[in-house]
Amino acid sequence: MITTIFCAVLFGKYLLEVYLEFLNNKHRSSNLPDEIKNRIDISNYKKATHYDKINHKILTVNSTIYLALLLCVIIFNGFAILDNLVSLITSNTITKSLLFFGFILLTVEIINIPIDIYKTFVVEEKFGFNKTTPKLFLLDKLKALLFKVIFGTLVLSTILWFYKSSPKLFWIYTWILTSVIMTIVIMFYSNIFVPIFNTQKPLEEGDLKTSILNFFKSIGLKIDNVYVLNASKRSTKVNAYFAGLGNKKRIVIYDTLIQDFTKDEIVAIVAHEAGHYKHRHLGKDIIINILINGLLFFLFSKSLNFPEISTALGVDSPNIHIGFVGFIILYTPISFILNILTRRLSRKHEFEADEFAKKNSMSEDMISALIKINTKNLKNLLPHPSYVNIYYTHPTLLQRIDALRS
Repeated sequence: MITTIFCAVLFGKYLLEVYLEFLNNKHRSSNLPDEIKNRIDISNYKKATHYDKINHKILTVNSTIYLALLLCVIIFNGFAILDNLVSLITSNTITKSLLFFGFILLTVEIINIPIDIYKTFVVEEKFGFNKTTPKLFLLDKLKALLFKVIFGTLVLSTILWFYKSSPKLFWIYTWILTSVIMTIVIMFYSNIFVPIFNTQKPLEEGDLKTSILNFFKSIGLKIDNVYVLNASKRSTKVNAYFAGLGNKKRIVIYDTLIQDFTKDEIVAIVAHEAGHYKHRHLGKDIIINILINGLLFFLFSKSLNFPEISTALGVDSPNIHIGFVGFIILYTPISFILNILTRRLSRKHEFEADEFAKKNSMSEDMISALIKINTKNLKNLLPHPSYVNIYYTHPTLLQRIDALRS
């Protein structure tokens, strides 16, 4: 019965995703709305539509591969076979779980490699985005894998030790641990984690830096410097973001943004990012994610009381790693709903950040910057509303323009 539920949950999620992709593809139009048709080249719009179609096809193929693989593993007791295999290697419960999840991680990485190669060196290359060399691509993959192995081993070992030491309270200890890690990562993301892949340098002295720092001063925001990320090392896409908390906060601008945008447009983007800080969006997001993680670990701890979950995966003697796999599948509908709610909140935060730029008399510069970002990144300008409501963390370009002009 539970095996059937596993398959139904995975297949149901897949069908919903495919249906939403279908709606989104069908919703495309050859006619641009009046708000933007005079500011966007029609050839660029057609290029963006083509780019979006290709990416959605890749996403569908990727989802199909993973669904087929997961269903085969569940039906033919693949997780039980892997569990038996690691049991032959070691009898230590913590080491067994580490090997179990390590094999799954390695399998996922191997499956992703050809897909990532195609996306980077075929699709991104075709549309003029790719700047990544094969050497850089390989180094990025190795760095990311090494980081996942080291960081994942340390965190997972600690969680498994919590479970071994206190099965009833381990979820509380795990919740505290992950909450601390999440806060540290957010605080030091730009200082510690970004340099693993990119370099960041303070924005050079000049009119742009002076304008940005004067704006910070006018709104009472104490940020001494703005950093430039060498994003052009990998792609021509543009972006900017706010990072850190307290005295670790900083604004990071892609070097591609500086190359292609006017000073007033960049200051407007910075004002938007400052709006996130002024509205304490980062702190709110941390609290929400902590609460969601608490729910996740609490429900997981309760699911371990049902050996039927492990039995449905072909394992007669339940253990924490098999129990976690079964739980994550059953948790999928809850996760899907929570993601819809958090993305809706994220879109609300984006509107509030835009409103902050608007209150500082930057509406038109912000609109101009948003149009450039969407066109240069070949974003889908007319996504289906249902697709937006479920997947988008940002409002659409038209929604943001309407709000900035209202």
